[in-house]
Amino acid sequence: MDRAHRDEVRDALVALFAGFGRRRLISMKARAERRQRIDGSLARYGLSLEDLGVEIFDGLSFDDANGFPSKGVRGCFTSHMTLMQECAASGKAMLVLEDDIDFDFNRITAFRRVVPDLQQAEWDMVILGYLYPPKSGKPRLERYEGGAIGGHFYGVTPAFARAVADYMESCTMRPPGDPDGGPMYRDGAFTMFRERQSELVTKLAIPSLGGQFSSRSDLTPKRYQRWPLVAPILDKMYEAKAWLRR
Repeated sequence: MDRAHRDEVRDALVALFAGFGRRRLISMKARAERRQRIDGSLARYGLSLEDLGVEIFDGLSFDDANGFPSKGVRGCFTSHMTLMQECAASGKAMLVLEDDIDFDFNRITAFRRVVPDLQQAEWDMVILGYLYPPKSGKPRLERYEGGAIGGHFYGVTPAFARAVADYMESCTMRPPGDPDGGPMYRDGAFTMFRERQSELVTKLAIPSLGGQFSSRSDLTPKRYQRWPLVAPILDKMYEAKAWLRR
C-alpha cells in the first residue's frame, strides 16, 4: 500500500471520529471475533478502536422477546436506546457503531475531502453507513427525510438523542403493531420518530461510508447457529470470507 494513501486514510478516519465527543461500539462480550476483525482492518492504517477513542458498550441481552420480533431484536433496540440516554445525559454528540461495521476506507477519504469538518454541517442526526437507501454518486452530505436501514454507523446530537430515547421508551410500553409505534426493530423506531419530528435535521453521507460484514446474526439466529460446536466454525468461515474480500 502506498504510504501517502495510508496516511490520507488515517487522517480522514481520525478527523471523522474526532468530530464526536463520545464514540461507542455496541458489541456483545461473546463476539470478540467481531472486535478483532474491526481492529484488523484499522491496523492496515496504523489505527485501532482504542486509537480512535471508541469505547465498547456491552450489548444487552434478554431471556424473552417481550413483544419484539425476537430476543436479539429486543437487545439491539434496548442497547441503542440506552446509548441515546447516555448521549443526552453527557451533552456531547455521539458516534454509534455496531460491531459488524465494514468501513469503506476509500469512500471515507473521498468524503472528508468534500466535508472536511462534519460539525460545521447542520444536523441532528447524521447517517454515515447504511444498507438503505441505495444512494450513489459523488461524495456529499445532503438532507434526508426518508426511511433508512442499518444502525451500524451514525451520529446524533444530545437533543436528538434525548427525544428519540423518550420515543423508544414509549414504544416498549405499547403493544406490537401499535400505530404510534410498539416493540420493533431499531431501524423502524428511528424512522417513525424522524417522521414525527421533521424539525430535527437528518443528513445522509452519500455514498454509504460503511456496510456490514457477513457474520452470524445475533438478531434472528437460526437454531443451528446457536449450537456450541457450530458457532465457532461459522465464525471462522465468516472471517475467511472477509479476508478474501479484502
